[in-house]
Amino acid sequence: MNLKAVVGQLSTLAGASLATACCWVPLALAVAGVTATALGQTLEQWSPFFYVLTGVLIVYSFWEGFLRAPHSCDAPDSPEKCQSSGRGRSRQMRVFFVVHLALVALILTLPTLMMSASTSASASATELATEHELDEELASVTLAIEGMTCSGCVANIERALLDMKGMHRVSVSFEDSRGVMIFDDQILASDEIMERVSDEGYAVAIVGESSPL
Repeated sequence: MNLKAVVGQLSTLAGASLATACCWVPLALAVAGVTATALGQTLEQWSPFFYVLTGVLIVYSFWEGFLRAPHSCDAPDSPEKCQSSGRGRSRQMRVFFVVHLALVALILTLPTLMMSASTSASASATELATEHELDEELASVTLAIEGMTCSGCVANIERALLDMKGMHRVSVSFEDSRGVMIFDDQILASDEIMERVSDEGYAVAIVGESSPL
């Protein structure tokens, strides 16, 4: 198997992982109990570079795996065996390239997949507002949240808030940089909610709130 092609393909996987690191690294660290918002923001700045690098490495891997002729032969004294060996290595490289390309595509779509999972797992702001109207015993607060780099941050914030006693529902939007929370104000205060979001490493401000009737 062509060592250069293998190295190129492994490098492509590394490049794709780094391109999306601003999304999965903070989330992975959050699961371990470590806040890494600043790291996520730093990685986001480098994401365009790693996306370009990944594209270049994919082209290089395609060249090495599909277009470039084998450099050596296992049986140089037998042209037929040499040709057969070359075809075998070529098939191996093509299979390896296709598998590697599928993994790269999966890694690059990770932010989108995480956003879809987060969206399906949490209620929309409209649903929360409707729920609040139907349950007059609950309070709600809408927060402006700055510093989110991708859907991984959404998952971090929702996880942290849902762990708070008295919290009923949470919906955080990465696109709008907003979050809506419905909670029992006999147990929990909006200032405590703001403090928890701030502790996760995000700038936060109240843009709207309501109390039970």
